[in-house]
Amino acid sequence: MRNGSSYCALFLVTLLVLCTGKLSSICCADSIVLESAEMGSAGQVGGTAIQASEYVGWRLTTSAPLTVEQVGGHMYAIPDQTGEVFAALVRLASLSSMPEGSPFTESELIAKATFRPNFPSDDFLTPLSATLIPGSYALVFGTGLFDATGGAGLINGVDQAYIPPTSKSSYISWRVPSSGSSADWHPIQAENMRFVIVGQEASFTADFENDGDVDSNDLTIWQGAYGTNSSGDANGDGDSDGRDFLAWQRQFTGSGGTAFSQTTIVPEPGSFVLLLGLAMAIAVRCCNNW
Repeated sequence: MRNGSSYCALFLVTLLVLCTGKLSSICCADSIVLESAEMGSAGQVGGTAIQASEYVGWRLTTSAPLTVEQVGGHMYAIPDQTGEVFAALVRLASLSSMPEGSPFTESELIAKATFRPNFPSDDFLTPLSATLIPGSYALVFGTGLFDATGGAGLINGVDQAYIPPTSKSSYISWRVPSSGSSADWHPIQAENMRFVIVGQEASFTADFENDGDVDSNDLTIWQGAYGTNSSGDANGDGDSDGRDFLAWQRQFTGSGGTAFSQTTIVPEPGSFVLLLGLAMAIAVRCCNNW
């Protein structure tokens, strides 16, 4: 009886250490912050309107894989519009390109979220999960799409200096330029707006062909290596097995501008909390029945 209880206690302690260690590694990792401009004075109103007739975006590039966790900027909610606005991450052909859709194509839309900023303005962030491979993108705010019905404003004060390589030409908008014409993507005249993307550098251990993404070609390599060699080893245990397939599945980005993952590589901390609670409950029950 004593030996059984000791084993159960050891199991529970080990499980707690493993799970809390995983939580710590997620919560305490250094963040990567991409910003278009410096933060100005909070508590403002005015600036550039985010509305159904005009979406506002920022074009940017990434040189390394990035797991996005939050997006936002210096903005505020329009008080008399009670709904939310949307944030969308869109793949671009190049830094000088516009989105190809009206407003977005299914293949270029990587991830989206709806949120309501505060009032008056502050440096607001909202959760959004996506995996970006090196390339060009746009972060777009708007309403009237994705069930967003509210309104917001982006502060564009002169105290918000550009953070290179952002310039005035980095900003774009989806709008109707003149009466009788249809909506389209255009450069925007507003300047010094602050957009923010926060995330972690993504480590693609399932990128077996080392081309910067995780796609069907990497799955083919894993299939050929399964049970025979380590060419499809994503978890560093020296072989290619089912665990490596699960790693490929979690890290899948798609190739080029076709299909992209809309979930982060690392599960949310809440998943580990639920797993920990379930596993401990099972362990305690087993100990009581030992």
